[in-house]
Amino acid sequence: MAKTKKALSVSRKQKTIRMAQTAVLAAIIIIMAFTPLGYLKIGTLSISFLSIPVALGAVLVGPGAGTFLGFVFGMTSFLQCFGYDPFGTMLAGSSTLSAVKMFAVCALTRTLMGFLTAIIFKGLSHVDKTRFFSYLVPCLCSALLNTLLFIGTLWLLFRNDPLLASGLGLEGTNLTLISIFTIVAGVNALIEIPTAAVVGTAISIPVSKALKKLG
Repeated sequence: MAKTKKALSVSRKQKTIRMAQTAVLAAIIIIMAFTPLGYLKIGTLSISFLSIPVALGAVLVGPGAGTFLGFVFGMTSFLQCFGYDPFGTMLAGSSTLSAVKMFAVCALTRTLMGFLTAIIFKGLSHVDKTRFFSYLVPCLCSALLNTLLFIGTLWLLFRNDPLLASGLGLEGTNLTLISIFTIVAGVNALIEIPTAAVVGTAISIPVSKALKKLG
């Protein structure tokens, strides 16, 4: 009986800690999203660092938190399409269908990114005895998935929309949309992936160790 009560107490404590972590990371995402901390603006390019707190939730808490935090990230991105981000506002404001498409581009892709990051961590944690790569790879993959899913979905849904070419500054150039998207993906990846890998790993490993001691 005493063991059962102790186990329930530990379980409640761990659940409370996980909920608190998720809430804190969600708050960090919202703060980063609407301050210069979250994005590096280069012309029409927006290089995002919001995949980092999503990755932290995915590896420290689990798939549920990763999915939820990815959705929070995605919703902050979608809300910026209504006046905050000129490029997103131009695409989303053209029609109701375009707004729905931008919801898919901004929110659904980030939700999937958070879920997949957690799944990658779970898979690696069973085979990585060093516990280093099981943190490094998901943090790296979070940024990679963010770039590929976002740009890929944007291309898929808006490739025939003349506003996309206009927003990217392609009018009167010899560059094709696919060329521009390749360049954009490359620039984003070069900055986002190393940053997410280094910062995410540096934070997640010591925090994970500290949480195990608390549990």
